[in-house]
Amino acid sequence: MKHLIMGVPKNENFPVFEVGVAMPTNKLAALMNWQDESDWIFDYQLDAEQISAIEEVEKYELPKELDLFLTYRSSSK
Repeated sequence: MKHLIMGVPKNENFPVFEVGVAMPTNKLAALMNWQDESDWIFDYQLDAEQISAIEEVEKYELPKELDLFLTYRSSSK
């Protein structure tokens, strides 16, 4: 299982940015307030607090000019 952050320009539908998230899924679950494993497979628009927490753990800065989404990609891809 792999989570990614995708960045989409405002008022558009297609991502122009993608980066992997190495944070363990259990830490992501706490950050995202997921209740069970089925919550992990959906796409979520990230808020400023979630973005800051991910940047701190991942040690990278995410683009501010894009809408950022956390998404899931199965490990078979």
